[in-house]
Amino acid sequence: MGVRSEVVVSGLNGAEHQAASDNHSARGFRPTKIVSYLENGTLRYTSIWRRQHGNPWRALYGVSSARFRDALDRFAADGFRPVDLSVVFADKSPRFSAIWEQEAGLPWLVPLTRSSQEFADLSHDLRHKGYRLRCFSPYGEAGEESCASIWDLYAGPTWEVRSSMMLDEYENVLGSFAADGLRLVRTVSYNVGQGARYGAIWERSAGHPFVERHGIPLHLLQDEIAAERREGRHLVDLGVTCERENACTFTGIWEQREPPHGRQDGISDLVLPFMRKWSIPGLSLAIAQSGQIETVRAFGYANPITRETVTPETRFRVASVSKPITSTAVHILIERGRLDLGDHVLGEGAVLGTRFGTQPYGRWLREITVRHLLEHTAGGWSNDKHDPMFQRTDLSQSDLISWTLDNVPQDEAPGKRYAYSNFGYCLLGRVIEAASGLSYDAFVRRYVLDRCGAGRMSLARRSAAERHEAEAMYLGMFPAAPYELRVDRMDAHGGWLGSPSDVLNFLARVDPDLPSCDLLHVGSAADMLAPSSLRRASRGQVGYGRGWAVDERGNAWHDGRISGTQALMVRGEKGRHWCAACNAGVPGSSMPDEFHAMMQHVQAVKSSVRDDDTASYKVFREPAESRPVLAMA
Repeated sequence: MGVRSEVVVSGLNGAEHQAASDNHSARGFRPTKIVSYLENGTLRYTSIWRRQHGNPWRALYGVSSARFRDALDRFAADGFRPVDLSVVFADKSPRFSAIWEQEAGLPWLVPLTRSSQEFADLSHDLRHKGYRLRCFSPYGEAGEESCASIWDLYAGPTWEVRSSMMLDEYENVLGSFAADGLRLVRTVSYNVGQGARYGAIWERSAGHPFVERHGIPLHLLQDEIAAERREGRHLVDLGVTCERENACTFTGIWEQREPPHGRQDGISDLVLPFMRKWSIPGLSLAIAQSGQIETVRAFGYANPITRETVTPETRFRVASVSKPITSTAVHILIERGRLDLGDHVLGEGAVLGTRFGTQPYGRWLREITVRHLLEHTAGGWSNDKHDPMFQRTDLSQSDLISWTLDNVPQDEAPGKRYAYSNFGYCLLGRVIEAASGLSYDAFVRRYVLDRCGAGRMSLARRSAAERHEAEAMYLGMFPAAPYELRVDRMDAHGGWLGSPSDVLNFLARVDPDLPSCDLLHVGSAADMLAPSSLRRASRGQVGYGRGWAVDERGNAWHDGRISGTQALMVRGEKGRHWCAACNAGVPGSSMPDEFHAMMQHVQAVKSSVRDDDTASYKVFREPAESRPVLAMA
């Protein structure tokens, strides 16, 4: 029996709950849910605690409205945002309890309404502006139904909220929404005068199996929790109402505990500890042999706010896994006579001419060729703390290129030394546009992704409000901000998003050792993966080809790492391919190396869980007559 990872403390007064909070915090637990209620005139608390790593957190219990508002401002100045709250009317005033986490992520609001109609009007207005209700805490005040709530600005599936329901109506709505495919996300129960009221939030998204229970007496709550735990379910949300003295009852949601597929297996044994260590909400992976995907697995939450689960279709930002895609697009243009490796990129008569920056260009700029950009040997702009792609976030992509050429000189002449460069691949995106007459997105989609069954891949958007359908939400850690990155200008060097299966469908079509290699001629694909003369592979050094990391055994791969994202694509030995992505990332930490090591072990495991979904993920084969012709401009 392992150490319990979840604790529910219930029915405690203020002093008792603070002592329990201090104790559990010291043991590595963090609060995920707080409810406050008035029992026989005494303010009491019940809270859910989980043993997990994560961003720093803070909590306040039973404070006045003024102190709560002050805390919102003070904590926000330190990068903390509220993630849960509970309000109860006690001692002739509302008392607020709340949990904050340090995360520079989504825009948020915490409004207070004074009636059920005011809350309904507010909900209509904020929904129209793109906000989504994270949680809400109605409470009775002078016979009216006041409500405090937390709203986040991001795009997502259809959702619904209902409040101020009597028990019969609540039960009817639970049944009708479930029949309509809506999943229960939050439930609240509370008092207005002497009557009990119920409210809830639903979402039309994937989720773990769950049960809802209501009317649980306080003295039976722990027994109910233990009984559900024996069935593999854990408590994720909780509400309480006290209709009369000593008669408090609880409402709760229990979800089926991981691992997915109902039981542990060798892959879960490797993935779940890694996710817990790095506080990763969700992770997806796929493994292929000889171009055929044989294992597809999904773990955890695509959106931890609503507990929307990762599925094989969930799409993640893959960051620099985009570089092999860009390189493939360049090589298609080379094969079709639109480009040559020796073509100069900048200057009169070059591919991009004098479109960017101030003229005249210096000699080193004029010497840059397509090969230099592919192999990261252009003489500068390395991905250190001065990486141009992460500077001047106020500039468009085009303006950033001009600013960089004018203000960030190369360190040396091209062709002298390998220095990994995101900016170089940004220039390659513009080279593709100039040579093809199409936008980067349009060319790559038409001549690469659509041809290999990866047409679901899309270029990432900057804000959560522009989130794609079936895209994961990204967690900013310690306290990096994934939604403050200018991913909208990273296209060719780090802008794509997709599922691991999408990425493996692409990989199968450029592996020169497989018969499915048809995006490029086999010789071109092999040349693309071969290490360059300035970054040869050896036992002590990872080599680099044209958009691919390689080793001395011929394995090729690329990873991607930005705030909120970690991704990996690998072409291994003997036709073995694998890809994984998750919605948390800590650049500069040991997480990328541990991610590599974990997946190296995972791909070698013969899963004891039957992967019934893999029939949908066979490698896509395009009819020869449908292949697009690159028309001459």
